[in-house]
This record gives sequence, structure tokens and C-alpha cells, in this order.
Amino acid sequence: MRSRPSIMLVCVTLRARFLMAPTLALMLTGCGGSGDGATPEDALQALAAAANDSDDDAVAALICPEARAGDKTIAETKALANEADPALDDFGYDLTAGSVTDQTDTTAVGTITVDVKGTDDASPAGRQFLDSAGAPRPISLLRENGRINLVKRDGEWLACE
Repeated sequence: MRSRPSIMLVCVTLRARFLMAPTLALMLTGCGGSGDGATPEDALQALAAAANDSDDDAVAALICPEARAGDKTIAETKALANEADPALDDFGYDLTAGSVTDQTDTTAVGTITVDVKGTDDASPAGRQFLDSAGAPRPISLLRENGRINLVKRDGEWLACE
């Protein structure tokens, strides 16, 4: 009689493992990184979305460590704009990911277009701030024609200088 419960336990264990396998596979795909940089296109889309959401932590995770220092974050820039002119309370950026070109196994060049929003009612002080403020990360990484360098590091695509 003892063999019967153990056979049933083995069947239940095998069935449970079979049913859990897809769940475990999905859970493991999230390990080891953000998962947003599987391709350069994915990284570019994720970067634009993070910037549009003013998610500075997500932006930082999508750019090379050496590109994180120096420039202000989007949140800092928006706060300074609002301080310079309360009419800039809706000030922000709208980034759109474009195409990826010049791709190799470890490098690519993407394009991002940037629209500045919420500046129509700016006072002269607000306009002066907007004219003199440097671009925040990741906008500061954009080159001529909205080009941005992408580099694959540790299996993730990141925006770099």
C-alpha cells in the first residue's frame, strides 16, 4: 500500500512541475536586467517611454553609467522651470523613438524626436530659463538630427554618448 501514495505523489509532483514550468520561464525572463533592452529598438522605445513618464530611475537604467553624471534629470529640470515661472507647470518633453540604423552586434544608432510641451504661456523669465537651461538626460545624449548611440553591454542595449 505504501507504493501507491508515493506513485501518486510522484504524479502530482510531475504534474505540478509541468504546470509550473511556463510560470517559472516567465519569471526568469525578468531576472538579470530590465528586460527592456533585448534589441536596440526595444531600448529606444523604453527610453522614450521612460522620459515621457518623467521616470528618471528608468531613464538612468537605460543609459550607460558614464552618461548618467553631470546633466540634470527631467524631474530636476521641470522643477527648476516651474520655479522660474509657475506658468511652466505643464512644461515637459514628448519623445518619440524612431528608426535604428548602423547596427552591429554591439552598437547601433537610433533616432529620437523631441517636442517640448507646456511653454506657450511662459513669461519672459520662463523663456529666459528655457533658453539657458541645458537639456536633461537622456535628451542631452542626442546628437545632430536626433541621433543617439546605442551600445550592448552585459546583454542589454543602453543609450551612450
